[in-house]
Amino acid sequence: MSRVILLVALGLALYLPGLGVEILRHPLEAKYALAAREMLRGGPLLVARLFGELYPDKPPLYFWATAGFGWLNGGHISEVTARLPAVAGALGGLLLVYRLGMDLFGARAGMLSAAILATSSLFFWYARQGHPDQFLTALRSFLTSLGRPFNPVDFSPGTGYLRQDLSAGFQDVIRTEDPFRTPHNQTFLVGVQRALWPDLAMSLTYVHRDIRDILGLRLTNLAFQSRTVGAPITTDGGPLQRTYGSFYDGKYDGFIVAIDKRFRNRYQVQANYTYSKATDNLLNSNLGMGIATQGGGAVPTDNLDLEFDRGNSDLSVPHIFVLSGVVSLPLDFWFSGVVRATSGVHFSATGTTVDYDGDGIASRRPRGTKRNEFTGPSTFNLDVRVEKRFHFGKRTVVSILAEGFNVTNARNPRLIDTAYVSGQPGPNFGQVLVPLPGREIQLGLRLRF
Repeated sequence: MSRVILLVALGLALYLPGLGVEILRHPLEAKYALAAREMLRGGPLLVARLFGELYPDKPPLYFWATAGFGWLNGGHISEVTARLPAVAGALGGLLLVYRLGMDLFGARAGMLSAAILATSSLFFWYARQGHPDQFLTALRSFLTSLGRPFNPVDFSPGTGYLRQDLSAGFQDVIRTEDPFRTPHNQTFLVGVQRALWPDLAMSLTYVHRDIRDILGLRLTNLAFQSRTVGAPITTDGGPLQRTYGSFYDGKYDGFIVAIDKRFRNRYQVQANYTYSKATDNLLNSNLGMGIATQGGGAVPTDNLDLEFDRGNSDLSVPHIFVLSGVVSLPLDFWFSGVVRATSGVHFSATGTTVDYDGDGIASRRPRGTKRNEFTGPSTFNLDVRVEKRFHFGKRTVVSILAEGFNVTNARNPRLIDTAYVSGQPGPNFGQVLVPLPGREIQLGLRLRF
Protein backbone atom coordinates (compact mmCIF):
# COMPACT_ATOMS: atom_id res chain seq x y z
CA MET A 1 0.00 0.00 0.00
CA SER A 2 2.87 2.37 0.74
CA ARG A 3 4.14 1.99 -2.81
CA VAL A 4 0.71 2.84 -4.22
CA ILE A 5 0.53 5.96 -2.05
CA LEU A 6 4.02 6.92 -3.16
CA LEU A 7 3.09 6.55 -6.84
CA VAL A 8 -0.09 8.60 -6.44
CA ALA A 9 1.88 11.29 -4.60
CA LEU A 10 4.49 11.32 -7.37
CA GLY A 11 1.79 11.69 -10.03
CA LEU A 12 0.00 14.47 -8.17
CA ALA A 13 3.29 16.31 -7.61
CA LEU A 14 4.11 16.10 -11.31
CA TYR A 15 0.73 16.79 -12.89
CA LEU A 16 -1.25 19.10 -10.59
CA PRO A 17 1.04 22.15 -10.08
CA GLY A 18 0.09 24.96 -12.44
CA LEU A 19 -2.61 22.84 -14.11
CA GLY A 20 -4.89 25.83 -14.70
CA VAL A 21 -2.27 28.49 -15.38
CA GLU A 22 -2.40 28.13 -19.15
CA ILE A 23 -5.70 28.75 -20.93
CA LEU A 24 -7.28 26.03 -23.08
CA ARG A 25 -5.01 27.01 -25.90
CA HIS A 26 -5.28 23.90 -28.07
CA PRO A 27 -8.47 23.90 -30.20
CA LEU A 28 -9.32 20.31 -29.23
CA GLU A 29 -9.05 21.11 -25.53
CA ALA A 30 -11.56 23.90 -25.98
CA LYS A 31 -13.89 21.66 -28.02
CA TYR A 32 -13.96 18.92 -25.40
CA ALA A 33 -14.53 21.40 -22.58
CA LEU A 34 -17.40 23.07 -24.43
CA ALA A 35 -19.04 19.72 -25.19
CA ALA A 36 -18.86 18.79 -21.49
CA ARG A 37 -20.28 22.20 -20.56
CA GLU A 38 -23.32 21.62 -22.78
CA MET A 39 -23.97 18.34 -20.94
CA LEU A 40 -23.63 20.15 -17.62
CA ARG A 41 -26.17 22.76 -18.73
CA GLY A 42 -28.84 20.17 -19.45
CA GLY A 43 -27.84 18.88 -22.86
CA PRO A 44 -28.26 15.22 -23.86
CA LEU A 45 -25.92 12.79 -22.13
CA LEU A 46 -25.76 9.88 -24.56
CA VAL A 47 -24.21 11.82 -27.46
CA ALA A 48 -22.20 14.98 -26.93
CA ARG A 49 -23.22 18.20 -28.61
CA LEU A 50 -21.12 21.20 -29.60
CA PHE A 51 -22.88 24.52 -30.27
CA GLY A 52 -26.13 22.58 -30.57
CA GLU A 53 -24.78 20.16 -33.19
CA LEU A 54 -24.09 16.46 -32.64
CA TYR A 55 -20.44 15.75 -31.80
CA PRO A 56 -20.02 11.95 -32.04
CA ASP A 57 -16.23 12.04 -32.57
CA LYS A 58 -15.40 10.80 -29.05
CA PRO A 59 -17.05 8.38 -26.59
CA PRO A 60 -19.36 10.21 -24.15
CA LEU A 61 -17.73 8.72 -21.05
CA TYR A 62 -14.90 11.25 -21.19
CA PHE A 63 -17.37 14.14 -21.42
CA TRP A 64 -19.31 12.67 -18.48
CA ALA A 65 -16.12 12.69 -16.42
CA THR A 66 -15.33 16.29 -17.35
CA ALA A 67 -18.90 17.36 -16.62
CA GLY A 68 -18.70 15.53 -13.27
CA PHE A 69 -15.62 17.49 -12.23
CA GLY A 70 -17.39 20.65 -13.38
CA TRP A 71 -20.43 19.79 -11.23
CA LEU A 72 -18.14 19.37 -8.20
CA ASN A 73 -16.74 22.81 -9.08
CA GLY A 74 -20.14 24.43 -8.69
CA GLY A 75 -21.28 23.84 -12.26
CA HIS A 76 -18.29 25.60 -13.82
CA ILE A 77 -15.86 24.08 -16.36
CA SER A 78 -12.50 25.74 -15.80
CA GLU A 79 -9.03 25.01 -17.12
CA VAL A 80 -8.41 22.80 -14.07
CA THR A 81 -11.65 20.81 -14.23
CA ALA A 82 -11.23 20.31 -17.99
CA ARG A 83 -7.84 18.69 -17.37
CA LEU A 84 -8.58 16.70 -14.21
CA PRO A 85 -9.87 13.61 -16.12
CA ALA A 86 -6.49 13.43 -17.86
CA VAL A 87 -4.73 13.62 -14.48
CA ALA A 88 -6.98 10.87 -13.13
CA GLY A 89 -6.28 8.76 -16.21
CA ALA A 90 -2.54 9.29 -15.83
CA LEU A 91 -2.67 8.20 -12.17
CA GLY A 92 -4.65 5.12 -13.18
CA GLY A 93 -2.13 4.35 -15.91
CA LEU A 94 0.75 4.55 -13.42
CA LEU A 95 -0.98 2.17 -11.02
CA LEU A 96 -1.78 -0.32 -13.77
CA VAL A 97 1.82 -0.29 -15.03
CA TYR A 98 2.99 -0.81 -11.46
CA ARG A 99 0.60 -3.77 -11.08
CA LEU A 100 1.71 -5.29 -14.39
CA GLY A 101 5.40 -4.92 -13.58
CA MET A 102 4.88 -6.34 -10.08
CA ASP A 103 3.01 -9.40 -11.39
CA LEU A 104 5.66 -10.10 -14.04
CA PHE A 105 8.95 -9.16 -12.38
CA GLY A 106 8.32 -8.08 -8.79
CA ALA A 107 7.42 -4.94 -6.84
CA ARG A 108 10.74 -3.17 -7.46
CA ALA A 109 10.41 -3.57 -11.25
CA GLY A 110 6.82 -2.36 -11.07
CA MET A 111 7.85 0.80 -9.21
CA LEU A 112 10.70 1.55 -11.60
CA SER A 113 8.45 0.99 -14.63
CA ALA A 114 5.77 3.32 -13.27
CA ALA A 115 8.34 5.97 -12.35
CA ILE A 116 9.84 5.88 -15.85
CA LEU A 117 6.39 6.19 -17.38
CA ALA A 118 5.46 9.06 -15.04
CA THR A 119 8.46 11.11 -16.15
CA SER A 120 8.25 10.31 -19.87
CA SER A 121 7.79 13.53 -21.82
CA LEU A 122 4.77 12.58 -23.95
CA PHE A 123 2.95 10.89 -21.05
CA PHE A 124 3.62 13.96 -18.89
CA TRP A 125 2.28 16.27 -21.62
CA TYR A 126 -0.95 14.32 -22.11
CA ALA A 127 -1.49 14.10 -18.35
CA ARG A 128 -1.78 17.91 -18.24
CA GLN A 129 -3.93 18.40 -21.35
CA GLY A 130 -7.71 18.27 -21.66
CA HIS A 131 -7.63 15.32 -24.08
CA PRO A 132 -9.39 11.95 -23.66
CA ASP A 133 -6.29 9.87 -24.49
CA GLN A 134 -4.99 9.38 -20.95
CA PHE A 135 -8.43 8.81 -19.46
CA LEU A 136 -9.56 6.23 -22.05
CA THR A 137 -6.19 4.47 -22.03
CA ALA A 138 -6.44 3.93 -18.29
CA LEU A 139 -10.06 2.78 -18.62
CA ARG A 140 -9.21 0.27 -21.37
CA SER A 141 -6.33 -1.09 -19.30
CA PHE A 142 -8.62 -1.43 -16.29
CA LEU A 143 -11.26 -3.31 -18.30
CA THR A 144 -8.60 -5.66 -19.61
CA SER A 145 -7.33 -6.30 -16.05
CA LEU A 146 -10.74 -7.66 -14.99
CA GLY A 147 -9.84 -11.10 -16.32
CA ARG A 148 -11.27 -10.68 -19.83
CA PRO A 149 -9.14 -12.39 -22.50
CA PHE A 150 -9.58 -9.45 -24.87
CA ASN A 151 -10.67 -5.84 -25.20
CA PRO A 152 -14.22 -5.53 -26.60
CA VAL A 153 -14.21 -3.87 -30.02
CA ASP A 154 -16.46 -3.39 -32.98
CA PHE A 155 -15.97 -2.29 -36.58
CA SER A 156 -17.42 1.07 -37.51
CA PRO A 157 -20.15 0.75 -40.17
CA GLY A 158 -19.17 4.21 -41.42
CA THR A 159 -15.44 3.71 -41.94
CA GLY A 160 -15.01 -0.04 -41.66
CA TYR A 161 -12.08 0.38 -39.27
CA LEU A 162 -11.47 -1.19 -35.90
CA ARG A 163 -12.59 1.00 -33.02
CA GLN A 164 -13.21 0.69 -29.31
CA ASP A 165 -16.38 2.69 -28.82
CA LEU A 166 -17.49 2.24 -25.23
CA SER A 167 -21.00 3.40 -26.16
CA ALA A 168 -21.42 0.90 -29.02
CA GLY A 169 -22.90 -2.58 -29.09
CA PHE A 170 -19.74 -4.65 -29.59
CA GLN A 171 -19.99 -6.89 -32.62
CA ASP A 172 -16.56 -8.47 -32.92
CA VAL A 173 -13.49 -9.61 -31.06
CA ILE A 174 -9.77 -9.40 -31.83
CA ARG A 175 -7.54 -11.83 -29.96
CA THR A 176 -3.79 -11.63 -29.52
CA GLU A 177 -1.34 -14.31 -30.59
CA ASP A 178 0.13 -16.28 -27.71
CA PRO A 179 3.09 -16.21 -27.43
CA PHE A 180 3.29 -12.70 -28.87
CA ARG A 181 6.52 -12.13 -30.79
CA THR A 182 8.05 -8.69 -31.18
CA PRO A 183 8.56 -7.42 -34.75
CA HIS A 184 12.22 -6.96 -35.64
CA ASN A 185 14.53 -6.77 -38.62
CA GLN A 186 18.04 -7.81 -39.53
CA THR A 187 19.79 -5.12 -41.55
CA PHE A 188 23.02 -5.26 -43.51
CA LEU A 189 24.41 -1.98 -44.83
CA VAL A 190 27.62 -1.29 -46.66
CA GLY A 191 28.70 1.97 -48.25
CA VAL A 192 31.68 3.79 -49.64
CA GLN A 193 32.24 7.52 -50.16
CA ARG A 194 34.94 9.17 -52.24
CA ALA A 195 35.91 12.82 -52.60
CA LEU A 196 36.39 13.45 -56.33
CA TRP A 197 37.31 17.13 -55.94
CA PRO A 198 37.58 19.42 -52.90
CA ASP A 199 33.88 20.33 -53.16
CA LEU A 200 32.50 17.19 -54.88
CA ALA A 201 31.86 13.80 -53.29
CA MET A 202 30.24 10.59 -54.50
CA SER A 203 28.84 7.71 -52.45
CA LEU A 204 27.53 4.20 -53.10
CA THR A 205 25.33 2.40 -50.56
CA TYR A 206 23.71 -1.03 -50.47
CA VAL A 207 21.03 -1.94 -47.91
CA HIS A 208 19.50 -5.35 -47.24
CA ARG A 209 16.77 -5.70 -44.64
CA ASP A 210 15.09 -8.92 -43.54
CA ILE A 211 11.88 -7.97 -41.71
CA ARG A 212 10.51 -10.58 -39.31
CA ASP A 213 7.28 -11.00 -37.36
CA ILE A 214 5.27 -8.18 -38.98
CA LEU A 215 2.02 -7.69 -37.09
CA GLY A 216 -1.36 -8.23 -38.69
CA LEU A 217 -4.65 -10.11 -38.49
CA ARG A 218 -5.43 -13.70 -39.43
CA LEU A 219 -8.32 -16.13 -39.01
CA THR A 220 -6.59 -18.77 -36.92
CA ASN A 221 -9.32 -21.41 -36.63
CA LEU A 222 -10.48 -21.61 -40.27
CA ALA A 223 -10.60 -25.25 -41.38
CA PHE A 224 -9.19 -26.41 -44.72
CA GLN A 225 -12.63 -27.80 -45.64
CA SER A 226 -13.85 -24.20 -45.99
CA ARG A 227 -11.96 -23.92 -49.27
CA THR A 228 -13.80 -26.84 -50.87
CA VAL A 229 -17.20 -26.18 -49.31
CA GLY A 230 -17.09 -22.44 -50.00
CA ALA A 231 -18.39 -21.50 -46.55
CA PRO A 232 -16.70 -20.89 -43.16
CA ILE A 233 -15.95 -24.05 -41.16
CA THR A 234 -13.87 -23.80 -38.00
CA THR A 235 -11.47 -26.31 -36.50
CA ASP A 236 -13.06 -25.98 -33.06
CA GLY A 237 -16.71 -25.71 -34.06
CA GLY A 238 -16.96 -22.17 -32.71
CA PRO A 239 -17.13 -18.77 -34.42
CA LEU A 240 -14.28 -17.48 -36.57
CA GLN A 241 -11.43 -16.12 -34.46
CA ARG A 242 -9.53 -13.07 -35.68
CA THR A 243 -6.11 -13.03 -34.05
CA TYR A 244 -3.61 -10.17 -34.07
CA GLY A 245 -0.05 -11.44 -34.17
CA SER A 246 3.31 -11.66 -35.88
CA PHE A 247 2.34 -13.81 -38.85
CA TYR A 248 4.05 -11.94 -41.68
CA ASP A 249 7.50 -11.10 -43.03
CA GLY A 250 9.19 -9.08 -45.76
CA LYS A 251 12.47 -8.19 -47.44
CA TYR A 252 13.99 -4.99 -48.77
CA ASP A 253 17.04 -4.48 -50.99
CA GLY A 254 18.17 -1.03 -52.05
CA PHE A 255 21.11 0.43 -53.96
CA ILE A 256 21.77 4.18 -53.72
CA VAL A 257 24.12 6.36 -55.75
CA ALA A 258 24.58 9.94 -54.52
CA ILE A 259 26.60 12.94 -55.71
CA ASP A 260 27.03 16.03 -53.53
CA LYS A 261 28.53 19.29 -54.83
CA ARG A 262 28.97 21.55 -51.78
CA PHE A 263 28.18 25.25 -52.03
CA ARG A 264 31.10 26.90 -53.77
CA ASN A 265 31.45 29.33 -56.66
CA ARG A 266 27.89 30.49 -55.97
CA TYR A 267 26.10 27.18 -56.51
CA GLN A 268 25.35 23.79 -54.92
CA VAL A 269 24.01 20.57 -56.47
CA GLN A 270 22.86 17.27 -54.97
CA ALA A 271 21.67 14.22 -56.89
CA ASN A 272 20.80 10.66 -55.93
CA TYR A 273 19.34 7.60 -57.57
CA THR A 274 17.75 4.69 -55.69
CA TYR A 275 16.90 1.27 -57.03
CA SER A 276 14.95 -0.89 -54.60
CA LYS A 277 13.01 -4.12 -54.37
CA ALA A 278 10.61 -4.65 -51.47
CA THR A 279 8.34 -7.65 -50.93
CA ASP A 280 6.12 -8.94 -48.13
CA ASN A 281 3.03 -11.09 -47.57
CA LEU A 282 0.94 -8.64 -45.51
CA LEU A 283 -2.13 -7.68 -47.51
CA ASN A 284 -3.00 -4.65 -45.41
CA SER A 285 -1.28 -3.12 -42.40
CA ASN A 286 -4.42 -1.60 -40.87
CA LEU A 287 -7.32 -3.26 -39.06
CA GLY A 288 -9.91 -2.08 -41.57
CA MET A 289 -12.73 -4.49 -42.22
CA GLY A 290 -14.24 -2.78 -45.24
CA ILE A 291 -17.30 -0.54 -45.04
CA ALA A 292 -20.41 -2.38 -43.82
CA THR A 293 -18.66 -5.77 -44.14
CA GLN A 294 -17.22 -8.38 -41.82
CA GLY A 295 -13.90 -8.89 -43.54
CA GLY A 296 -12.18 -6.71 -46.07
CA GLY A 297 -8.53 -5.82 -46.12
CA ALA A 298 -7.70 -6.66 -42.50
CA VAL A 299 -7.35 -10.41 -43.01
CA PRO A 300 -5.30 -12.17 -45.73
CA THR A 301 -6.83 -13.12 -49.05
CA ASP A 302 -6.24 -16.79 -48.22
CA ASN A 303 -5.98 -17.54 -44.49
CA LEU A 304 -4.96 -21.10 -45.30
CA ASP A 305 -1.96 -19.99 -47.39
CA LEU A 306 -0.27 -16.76 -46.30
CA GLU A 307 2.15 -16.97 -49.23
CA PHE A 308 -0.78 -16.26 -51.54
CA ASP A 309 -0.42 -12.55 -50.71
CA ARG A 310 3.35 -12.38 -51.13
CA GLY A 311 4.20 -9.69 -53.66
CA ASN A 312 5.62 -6.22 -54.05
CA SER A 313 5.17 -4.09 -50.94
CA ASP A 314 2.55 -1.36 -50.88
CA LEU A 315 3.97 2.05 -51.92
CA SER A 316 7.20 0.42 -53.09
CA VAL A 317 8.80 2.42 -55.94
CA PRO A 318 11.64 0.61 -57.79
CA HIS A 319 13.33 3.67 -59.33
CA ILE A 320 13.67 7.13 -57.75
CA PHE A 321 15.83 9.97 -59.06
CA VAL A 322 16.12 13.31 -57.23
CA LEU A 323 18.15 16.34 -58.33
CA SER A 324 18.25 19.56 -56.32
CA GLY A 325 20.34 22.69 -56.35
CA VAL A 326 20.65 26.35 -55.49
CA VAL A 327 22.37 29.20 -57.37
CA SER A 328 23.31 32.62 -56.05
CA LEU A 329 22.80 35.20 -58.83
CA PRO A 330 23.88 38.86 -59.08
CA LEU A 331 21.84 41.56 -57.30
CA ASP A 332 21.12 39.08 -54.45
CA PHE A 333 18.75 36.92 -56.48
CA TRP A 334 18.60 33.23 -55.54
CA PHE A 335 17.31 30.40 -57.71
CA SER A 336 16.65 26.87 -56.46
CA GLY A 337 14.82 23.83 -57.71
CA VAL A 338 14.05 20.16 -57.17
CA VAL A 339 13.49 17.55 -59.88
CA ARG A 340 11.95 14.22 -58.83
CA ALA A 341 11.31 11.40 -61.28
CA THR A 342 10.08 7.94 -60.28
CA SER A 343 8.81 4.76 -61.80
CA GLY A 344 5.21 3.89 -61.04
CA VAL A 345 3.97 2.33 -57.81
CA HIS A 346 2.85 -1.28 -57.74
CA PHE A 347 -0.84 -2.14 -57.67
CA SER A 348 -3.15 -5.14 -57.77
CA ALA A 349 -5.79 -5.74 -60.39
CA THR A 350 -9.46 -5.63 -59.35
CA GLY A 351 -12.34 -7.57 -60.82
CA THR A 352 -15.34 -9.61 -59.73
CA THR A 353 -15.24 -10.86 -56.16
CA VAL A 354 -13.72 -14.26 -55.32
CA ASP A 355 -13.67 -16.07 -51.96
CA TYR A 356 -10.38 -17.97 -52.16
CA ASP A 357 -10.47 -19.73 -48.79
CA GLY A 358 -14.18 -20.01 -47.99
CA ASP A 359 -14.10 -17.65 -45.01
CA GLY A 360 -17.04 -15.66 -46.34
CA ILE A 361 -14.82 -12.65 -47.07
CA ALA A 362 -14.49 -11.91 -50.77
CA SER A 363 -11.43 -10.53 -52.53
CA ARG A 364 -11.50 -8.47 -55.72
CA ARG A 365 -8.18 -9.79 -56.98
CA PRO A 366 -8.80 -11.71 -60.24
CA ARG A 367 -7.73 -15.33 -60.45
CA GLY A 368 -4.31 -15.81 -61.99
CA THR A 369 -2.95 -12.47 -60.78
CA LYS A 370 -0.61 -11.67 -57.90
CA ARG A 371 -0.74 -8.98 -55.24
CA ASN A 372 0.81 -5.72 -56.49
CA GLU A 373 1.84 -7.47 -59.69
CA PHE A 374 1.40 -4.46 -61.95
CA THR A 375 3.19 -1.10 -62.15
CA GLY A 376 1.45 2.22 -62.66
CA PRO A 377 2.56 5.23 -64.75
CA SER A 378 5.83 6.95 -63.92
CA THR A 379 5.89 10.40 -62.30
CA PHE A 380 7.82 13.61 -62.94
CA ASN A 381 7.81 16.72 -60.81
CA LEU A 382 9.74 20.00 -61.11
CA ASP A 383 9.53 22.60 -58.33
CA VAL A 384 11.39 25.92 -58.56
CA ARG A 385 11.83 29.03 -56.43
CA VAL A 386 13.10 32.52 -57.25
CA GLU A 387 13.98 34.80 -54.32
CA LYS A 388 15.08 38.43 -54.18
CA ARG A 389 16.59 39.55 -50.88
CA PHE A 390 16.70 43.09 -49.49
CA HIS A 391 19.01 43.80 -46.54
CA PHE A 392 18.21 46.48 -43.95
CA GLY A 393 21.08 46.90 -41.57
CA LYS A 394 23.00 43.87 -40.39
CA ARG A 395 20.18 41.72 -39.06
CA THR A 396 17.03 42.38 -41.08
CA VAL A 397 16.32 40.73 -44.44
CA VAL A 398 13.13 41.03 -46.49
CA SER A 399 12.63 38.47 -49.28
CA ILE A 400 10.16 38.44 -52.15
CA LEU A 401 9.47 34.85 -53.27
CA ALA A 402 7.95 33.27 -56.36
CA GLU A 403 7.49 29.49 -56.21
CA GLY A 404 6.24 27.05 -58.81
CA PHE A 405 5.13 23.48 -58.16
CA ASN A 406 4.84 20.85 -60.88
CA VAL A 407 6.03 23.51 -63.30
CA THR A 408 5.81 21.20 -66.32
CA ASN A 409 2.17 20.44 -65.45
CA ALA A 410 2.86 16.69 -65.54
CA ARG A 411 -0.19 14.44 -65.17
CA ASN A 412 1.02 12.42 -62.20
CA PRO A 413 -1.33 9.72 -60.94
CA ARG A 414 -3.40 9.95 -57.79
CA LEU A 415 -5.70 7.07 -58.78
CA ILE A 416 -4.95 4.37 -61.35
CA ASP A 417 -7.44 2.29 -63.35
CA THR A 418 -7.04 -1.24 -61.96
CA ALA A 419 -10.12 -2.87 -63.50
CA TYR A 420 -10.12 -6.32 -65.08
CA VAL A 421 -13.02 -6.97 -67.46
CA SER A 422 -14.04 -10.54 -68.32
CA GLY A 423 -10.79 -11.87 -66.90
CA GLN A 424 -8.59 -9.51 -68.92
CA PRO A 425 -7.16 -5.99 -68.34
CA GLY A 426 -9.72 -3.33 -69.20
CA PRO A 427 -9.20 -0.82 -72.04
CA ASN A 428 -7.69 1.82 -69.69
CA PHE A 429 -5.94 -0.60 -67.35
CA GLY A 430 -2.92 0.94 -65.64
CA GLN A 431 -3.65 4.46 -66.89
CA VAL A 432 -4.21 7.57 -64.81
CA LEU A 433 -7.81 7.72 -63.64
CA VAL A 434 -7.49 10.77 -61.37
CA PRO A 435 -4.36 12.96 -61.57
CA LEU A 436 -2.63 14.86 -58.80
CA PRO A 437 -2.90 18.68 -58.86
CA GLY A 438 -1.28 20.32 -61.88
CA ARG A 439 0.88 23.42 -62.05
CA GLU A 440 0.67 25.78 -59.07
CA ILE A 441 2.29 29.20 -58.58
CA GLN A 442 2.48 31.09 -55.32
CA LEU A 443 3.99 34.43 -54.27
CA GLY A 444 5.28 35.23 -50.82
CA LEU A 445 6.96 37.79 -48.61
CA ARG A 446 9.35 36.77 -45.82
CA LEU A 447 10.85 38.85 -43.03
CA ARG A 448 13.89 37.69 -41.08
CA PHE A 449 15.17 39.74 -38.15
